[in-house]
Amino acid sequence: MPIRGVLLDVGGVLLIPDGAVVGSWLAAAGFEFEPAFDEAHFAGVTRVDEIRGDGDDTGRYLRGYVRRLGIRDDDRAVEALLPLWERRSIELWRTVLPGSVGGLRLLADHGLRLGIVSNSDGTVEEQLLAHGICQLGDGAGVNVLVIVDSAITGVAKPNPLIFASALEALALEPDEIAYVGDSVRYDVVAAVQAGFVAVHFDPHGLCSTHDHHHVSRVADVLELPL
Repeated sequence: MPIRGVLLDVGGVLLIPDGAVVGSWLAAAGFEFEPAFDEAHFAGVTRVDEIRGDGDDTGRYLRGYVRRLGIRDDDRAVEALLPLWERRSIELWRTVLPGSVGGLRLLADHGLRLGIVSNSDGTVEEQLLAHGICQLGDGAGVNVLVIVDSAITGVAKPNPLIFASALEALALEPDEIAYVGDSVRYDVVAAVQAGFVAVHFDPHGLCSTHDHHHVSRVADVLELPL
């Protein structure tokens, strides 16, 4: 069945942590580092995906993140950054990934029904509006049909129940919907359990799993063999 709708994660698909903010915290703590902040995010997510089971996902993420920045004393660097990651998402996750907004608009131009489903802290809709990415109804960004924030719904990925209101808003069958996210553990797993087409946003080719689709740009969803 052809894809008629696309749901997208926010963190790691549309927004990533602001490298200027992270860099200032590391510099203040006395660290030297490579400014590879976009790649560092995906290295952090990959580390979380590789280590199965319950645990400190933020610590795992930050360990992968700082190692990609070339920091060897990762224990101290993780400790230095933890207070920053405990702040509201809107204060940190504010770098728009290049091409993502244009890709989202291209999906809309192709007539796909669009929505947002994100694990967050209640600030997702505010973040999307602040950056002109998308909104419910007309506005500066792309018009989407639904924005789901786990802190508001009380359900978080990988629990597929987080998609319930989005599925209703798109008014499509699950197998007509693609879900785009940057994590196998949280996004791909949840999408598969919900009956969606799972699409892993992996711009640096870090995922070695071949049982789901991969894209390096949001617009690439249109090129998938669906």
